[in-house]
Amino acid sequence: MALMELTLKHFGIAVLPVYMAKWPEAANNLVSVLPRWNLPSLTLCAIFSGQSHLTPKVRVMLDFLGEYIGTARDPRLHGCDSKGIFTD
Repeated sequence: MALMELTLKHFGIAVLPVYMAKWPEAANNLVSVLPRWNLPSLTLCAIFSGQSHLTPKVRVMLDFLGEYIGTARDPRLHGCDSKGIFTD
């Protein structure tokens, strides 16, 4: 949020999440300066002690991450199930 506010006040350029760039206060005041430039991909890992001890909030978050970004498999996750949980 602070980065977007600074950008809107003309302090420079920023890489913002798409959802923030579409907010009403940003949509009419920001322009894309590098439209063909893409960020490198990123690996996100969720580390936890085990499935039997997960709170419902953590389970929902892990399920969301698995569905939303779990389609691209990282080769370093060999030995994990479809949700990134090590089974070996």
